[in-house]
Amino acid sequence: MSYFMVDGDFHSHPKVIDTSSAAIGLWVMAGSWSKRHGTGGHVTPGAVRTLGSTAKFADELVRVGLWEKTDRGYVFHDWAAWGNVDHVEEVRRRRLNADRQARWRDAQKASLDARRTGN
Repeated sequence: MSYFMVDGDFHSHPKVIDTSSAAIGLWVMAGSWSKRHGTGGHVTPGAVRTLGSTAKFADELVRVGLWEKTDRGYVFHDWAAWGNVDHVEEVRRRRLNADRQARWRDAQKASLDARRTGN
């Protein structure tokens, strides 16, 4: 499972204070969507519509500096700076974690087998 990182002080950040709840809702939904689909913080206009929002609220996020406009739609400002990793890094971390867990399980099984046989 991947997580979209949101700073604990997000609610009181100057960029957020005067931003509409609808735009903030889009920001949160799009962050989750971006993590799930491995877009590295990029959000297409189609995704904005799929998430139940409009260009009006996406443009509001651009205006306050939470998003930047790109030729493909939008991108989160400072996506990686807040601990959000790209899809390749997410996959790498999951693989490392799965390998670590497999080694731990193997060690536990070997230890149990050794106790059972008295070795």
